Amino acid sequence: MLRRGRRPGSALLAGLAGLVAAALVLAGCSGYEVLEPDPGTSPEPGATVVEGVADGEIGGTDAASRAIAASRTFFSSAALVVLTADTDDDLLRAGSLAVTLGVPALVVQEGSLAARDALVAELERLEARTVLVVGDVEVPDVSEHRPMLRVVPAPVDVVALQVVIGHDLDGEIPVPADGAIQALADATSPFHWLLTLEREPDAAAEPTPDPGDLATLPGLPSYVATVRGTGAVVVTQESVDLAPAVGTARAAGADVVVLGPSGPPTMAQAGGVGTDAVLTLGEQAASLGSPAEVAYLTRVAAARVELPGGGLTLLPGKEYVALRGLPGEPDLGPVGDGVGPAVDRLVRETGALDHAVPTLELATTVAIADPGPTGSYSAYQPLETLRSAVAEAREAGAMVLLSFQPGRETFIEQLEAYAELLAEPNVGILLEPQWRLGPEETPEEHSGAVGDDEVVAAATWLADFTLARSLPPKLVAVRSPLGPSAMTLDRVEVALVVVVSGTAVAPEVPTPEGADPAVTPPVPAVTAAQVWSGAVVDGPAWWGWDQGENAVPLAELLALDPEPVLITLR
Repeated sequence: MLRRGRRPGSALLAGLAGLVAAALVLAGCSGYEVLEPDPGTSPEPGATVVEGVADGEIGGTDAASRAIAASRTFFSSAALVVLTADTDDDLLRAGSLAVTLGVPALVVQEGSLAARDALVAELERLEARTVLVVGDVEVPDVSEHRPMLRVVPAPVDVVALQVVIGHDLDGEIPVPADGAIQALADATSPFHWLLTLEREPDAAAEPTPDPGDLATLPGLPSYVATVRGTGAVVVTQESVDLAPAVGTARAAGADVVVLGPSGPPTMAQAGGVGTDAVLTLGEQAASLGSPAEVAYLTRVAAARVELPGGGLTLLPGKEYVALRGLPGEPDLGPVGDGVGPAVDRLVRETGALDHAVPTLELATTVAIADPGPTGSYSAYQPLETLRSAVAEAREAGAMVLLSFQPGRETFIEQLEAYAELLAEPNVGILLEPQWRLGPEETPEEHSGAVGDDEVVAAATWLADFTLARSLPPKLVAVRSPLGPSAMTLDRVEVALVVVVSGTAVAPEVPTPEGADPAVTPPVPAVTAAQVWSGAVVDGPAWWGWDQGENAVPLAELLALDPEPVLITLR
């Protein structure tokens, strides 16, 4: 049933019956197609999409306001608009029709003057001339200076509906309410099906109204098909009230990623979608972070590049067990033999762990006794040597941490020199702040250390680098801070791990035989738990452990609270 506001609507339908046979089929394809217009009329654009959509959020708090926000995001004009009642069945039908016709879908929220005014303002912004009405709604009046809207009701009967819209439909596809948005996301050109909600198993089927004589049905005017293809993607959730907004996005050519019960977009959900612009819609997407963070996570998932250990998440859920050294040293195997021996050892030693990731800490810049060519007292490893090791590690499924001893340089200066390697998805960094040298210091005699602020600045530089290239998140380890460190960095592009030194761990030294215990008491053992509790403070999200000469069994380390996520072996 169709209801009209203060102006009578019956006159608006007069003369439309003859338009049915010559109505333009609005195809869902690139470019446009002009079919034969009605005699004496010229086709006009049905809708024009916005060019250059940017990352952001499709706002709103209900079906009506979100539909308007989607329309404003994706369409600059629309002579034809789908207008729907605010019921689940109608919302999905309207979203489906919007996709079929390539036009926006808007929602009539009755009982709210503010919602009515917002709807009228959007219809006027779009310069709408015709509304295809789904369900029982009161079509609002537009401003006096605007032409009256042409109102065309959308029949429930599919045969009658295709006559009215001038678009062949192969029938209905009933979908469950908790799969409606995914069905809209999966719809493919040429959009020959009408999506409707499944009925409850015990619900009696409502009789379909008799459409009457099909030849007398009013039809839509002739329009040029919408040119779709924004290169954008909308990240959203399952909720039928989002159907008009999602249908509007699909009508403009945007892809849609429907989130699962938890977590950011996965490669299965986002693989292959367009990511020129990423927009969030709904509470679940907003809970993942800011629109910029969600855009980053979506682009990473769309790129389908996994991290060592699988997936796109660094932490939690994985333990990184590492060996450190230079390529060519015994622990990491001769360069000619590759890094395979080190990875093999790590696999052997971590076989009992469920989610262990073999990790190689490669000395990248090393503090040295002479100033070197740059006067930094820090020697740079050749790119080619590290490049080969990184490639072999990636082939073996291993993580690589490039370690940096800055000397008289800043960490950022040194990171920039290895940007090529940092662009690899299996490469993170290990910063060693205790190797900061003052202007007059050398590695043999120094007391300097990089402060937390500079460490966080270096990690932020890497986060920006990762974001700009849509790389998977990076592991940033910081070794042996001088005293407790409460550094933090709230960036989804990096996981910050502060590494505690295990050099203080020592076994108990008994009193020598024959000595007086009162004079020479035994030296008590220093346990990993004691070292751990003395170093770990609130602040960093993650902590690691660097084995000293008195190595602690993995099982004992993993029993610490919080559990270390990076363990460097000797």
